[in-house]
Amino acid sequence: MEGIGGGVDSVWTSLSSYTLGANVENLFFGGTGNFTAIGNTLNNVLVGGTGNDTFVFGASFGNDQIIGFTDGQDRLNVSVFNITAANFAGNVNIADAGADTVVSFGGADSIRLVGVADATTITATDFILVG
Repeated sequence: MEGIGGGVDSVWTSLSSYTLGANVENLFFGGTGNFTAIGNTLNNVLVGGTGNDTFVFGASFGNDQIIGFTDGQDRLNVSVFNITAANFAGNVNIADAGADTVVSFGGADSIRLVGVADATTITATDFILVG
């Protein structure tokens, strides 16, 4: 286990699900099939695969980047924020950021979908919501 400030650490996995430990920043999926990536409170880089990937976020997750996100296939699990289909528009901000899309929830944390150039392709169906 690495201590705080010990460098930038990465995990490569082919498991179907992986949770980053404390003080590990990057998670790369190198397997086939569906993958569930669970980050931590650091600014993570999460890389999915070709399957239906799910990226899970806690209440305070940092400013994360997802590489390889496919709208309509992969999903962002933000159920910790108690967002429903009814209150989605008032609680989720989806914006273009150059060649990327940035998702935020009114706080300091954000999710950058690297390479998703058209923010209008990201809708409530790309999220796991409550209820």
